Amino acid sequence: PDAERPRAGLSAMRMAFRADASHLIGGGHVMRCLTLATLARERGHAVVFICRELPGHLGPHIARCGFELHLLPAPGGSVESRSVGPSPADGLAVSSAEDARQTIERLGDQALDAIVVDHYALDAGWLDPLRARWPGLRSLAIDDLDDRQLGADLVLDQTRAAFAPRRYRPLCLLGGARYALLQPAFAALRASALARRRSAGAVRRLLVTPGMADTRGLAMCALHAAEGLA
Repeated sequence: PDAERPRAGLSAMRMAFRADASHLIGGGHVMRCLTLATLARERGHAVVFICRELPGHLGPHIARCGFELHLLPAPGGSVESRSVGPSPADGLAVSSAEDARQTIERLGDQALDAIVVDHYALDAGWLDPLRARWPGLRSLAIDDLDDRQLGADLVLDQTRAAFAPRRYRPLCLLGGARYALLQPAFAALRASALARRRSAGAVRRLLVTPGMADTRGLAMCALHAAEGLA
């Protein structure tokens, strides 16, 4: 198929991606959104990112990738000084309602056909004002926590096993590793990597990469565990 044009029957859309990155929450949300955004752009769709200006945000990287970017204002006080707990709301820094208001304000009078939300602190209540502003707005939520109603038309859960239904069931679910948002380079190198694995014999090198943030020191835990396997 011609990657330079939208698929037959699907006209070009203006899409917004709402995702954050920081030293506290890492950069995975933004990076996987960039994978999807790049493909959308190749299909002829216009893409804009909305991110909050948290410490360690990936705004410069998004801009280098050639995407329109709107930065929401930095929060008052230090987000980094907050305790690192299980609550994903640490990554939002403002209320969900305020975040929605600021998002709408930044997009202004622009037309918007679809929104992709990859944020553990946003839910159905966040989407409602955007749907009121842009009637007919299509929505995709990327989520693997399954701890709230997302309200999206489509939910992408890359970690969901086929035999494990979600507690908060979406209208439509893309579940499992077959939908993983990996950079194309991984697919391009898969065949050679598998061939090298078959011919290498015993494992001699181990790469531990916790990502952009490792606030709980998981890399060291993994290294200690691997040490016992040597």
